[in-house]
Amino acid sequence: AEALEKGTTAESNPAAAYAAAARRATARFDAISRRVNACEAELRRRGHGPCADCVRAVQIAEKEHLELTAAVHLAAFRREDDLHPRTALNHCIDTINDALDALRIEAEDE
Repeated sequence: AEALEKGTTAESNPAAAYAAAARRATARFDAISRRVNACEAELRRRGHGPCADCVRAVQIAEKEHLELTAAVHLAAFRREDDLHPRTALNHCIDTINDALDALRIEAEDE
């Protein structure tokens, strides 16, 4: 685990703990995103454009999902009761599931 400043704990500085966790998650998601982008490029290279389009749709929705998740976390940290990010997050999850379903259908057709 990434260390906080010397003498600082997650309990004494939750903002620093969250920032450290966000940096770790961002690095992991960036690595995953690069691999998915490579898969999309390979699908296109092999002539599977519709599948590649579905992968791109998932990537776009996942980016929005991460942004909305951060907004929900920030609202919770600030103790705000804003339902918009949560509602948008639920819609985004539906979009991701729809794109994955479309990918499954395209993959079965090829």
